Amino acid sequence: MKKIAMCVLLFGIALLSLVVPAPGGETISLSGMVFVVDWDEEDRITAVSVVTEEGREYRVLPDAVGRELFQREGDTVDIEGVAGTDAAGRKTLTVIRYRIRP
Repeated sequence: MKKIAMCVLLFGIALLSLVVPAPGGETISLSGMVFVVDWDEEDRITAVSVVTEEGREYRVLPDAVGRELFQREGDTVDIEGVAGTDAAGRKTLTVIRYRIRP
């Protein structure tokens, strides 16, 4: 039982390292299109990215506001958020607010 609890704890810590923005992240504003980049085994969206016109890609962190973008595939959005980098070296974005462009 203790071994299982330790495995669950370590998995949780590893998962947090993937979704917590880097400390001291910079607040940025950007515009870009929302793309789905990952699904689970039941075809539910688990990750989206926003790609700017300049080709910069930001993986949106799946907090409450970020998950709202899961339903916005193909939409162009204006976003204010905190930029960071995940454990894999990808640019990340914690969304503070967004607006769908008409």
